[in-house]
Amino acid sequence: MYKLIAIDLDGTLLTDDLVIPQDTVAAIQKVVAEGIVVTIATGRMFASASLIARQLNINVPLITYQGALIKDVNGREVMYERTVPPEVTQS
Repeated sequence: MYKLIAIDLDGTLLTDDLVIPQDTVAAIQKVVAEGIVVTIATGRMFASASLIARQLNINVPLITYQGALIKDVNGREVMYERTVPPEVTQS
């Protein structure tokens, strides 16, 4: 039995028109109802991922910025954050 499903957005969950097919939404809601955690894992920024999570009605930590930020869907709790050190960004 699966415990977690992590879904990418672009080219996976979203169509080329940037919408989620209704049958995909139904499938996600079905597995959530069965007790499986569904989350988003994307290179996108948190704000974008949280909008899509709300469309799916999932309230879980979201993996964003290529894994550099894991934050609850409401943006209140950061579970993991890896920032670029300032000395690396200065040239």
